[in-house]
Amino acid sequence: MVLRLKLKLAKKIIKSKSKVDDPSIPTDIDSLFSILMDLPDKDLEFLEKIKSNVNFLPTTSNDRNRYNSLCNHGVFSLADNGSFLLTDLGKALIEEIDREF
Repeated sequence: MVLRLKLKLAKKIIKSKSKVDDPSIPTDIDSLFSILMDLPDKDLEFLEKIKSNVNFLPTTSNDRNRYNSLCNHGVFSLADNGSFLLTDLGKALIEEIDREF
């Protein structure tokens, strides 16, 4: 199930790539799918859970670990104030996850 979801997300992000300015997001399906395959399933589930948040501040140590993992995978970057900011990849993922669920 998660494998198919990751492939579907990769295909949709590639289709909407023209809206994304971040050159670090691959333009070919294989490279983007590889990035999403490296993303732990629990992190993808966590991203789905927090997709409607306005501020991305962890409230528990488990949340902090998830944010750090997502940061390591290029979905978030760490701001100076300790909050997490969505990258273009993160924005594209949340946009497509929001459409899926």
